[in-house]
Formats: sequence, C-alpha cells, structure tokens
Amino acid sequence: RCEYCNKGFKKSSHLKQHVRSHTGEKPYKCQLCGRGFVSSGVLKSHEKTHTGKQSIPALYYLNPSLGVKAFSCSICNTSFTTNGSLTRHMATHMSMKPYKC
Repeated sequence: RCEYCNKGFKKSSHLKQHVRSHTGEKPYKCQLCGRGFVSSGVLKSHEKTHTGKQSIPALYYLNPSLGVKAFSCSICNTSFTTNGSLTRHMATHMSMKPYKC
C-alpha cells in the first residue's frame, strides 16, 4: 500500500512507480534532453519524441492509476495523465476554441 494515499497495488514495481508521483522522483533521465521520468517504459516512449516515432505509451493503458503523466506537450513540455487533457492543452497554443456555447 502507498504510504501517502493508501492505494493498493498487486505488483511492488507499480507501487514504487506510483509513490514517485507523490515524491516527484524521476530517476530515469533522457540522454538527449535531460528530462526525468518515473519509469524506464515512460522514458522509452519519450525518447521516441526525439526520433519522430512518438506513440501513446502502453504503460498508461495497462495501469492508468499509476498517475504517470505520460502525455507531453511538444511545445512547452507540460505533461498530462490523459491524451484528452493534452489535446485540450494543445488548443491553447493554437488559439483554437474546441467548445461552443
């Protein structure tokens, strides 16, 4: 169980990664830009942004409760936990108004 929020996990590796969402620890560093990540899987997904082969990290779909902010804005590097949040955020950079009154 998480000592911060009492959430339970079946795998200790998932608990360890989740705890990092509370502590801010990001031990996996990108060699190209220096950004840190909570897991090697998220780092590998990020590394694809440098090669133009970005994909939605499978880790997010396996366990979204980990709190991983795996969706990053390519303009300002702000990170989000869902692709929908990133899409709404991207609209702010493009002066788009996706919602109508």
